[in-house]
Amino acid sequence: MRNDQASEQALALVEHLRSEYYRVVVAFSGGVDSAVVAAAAFRALGSNAVAWTSLGAAVPEADRASAMSVARSIGIDRTKLGNLLRFYRPLKLRPPSPSNDNTI
Repeated sequence: MRNDQASEQALALVEHLRSEYYRVVVAFSGGVDSAVVAAAAFRALGSNAVAWTSLGAAVPEADRASAMSVARSIGIDRTKLGNLLRFYRPLKLRPPSPSNDNTI
């Protein structure tokens, strides 16, 4: 894939997120794939986008530290499960529109 194609797809993702969602949580490992999605979500929704990284033995501390560093460079908030629940508690759903049949 050429750089201009990748840029067009990234911009299309930003526009899709901006037009279809109010808040999003990105499952975030700190790797390239989740970093691209997290960056697009943050660009589209600002503080209404958060990156969530699993805690526990399945994710080594070094990986969590790396993910935190990547999240800081993107600007997106990174959260733990307890904070994630507070993020969604005040959620206000948008009424469906003809072009938006997504439900949360």
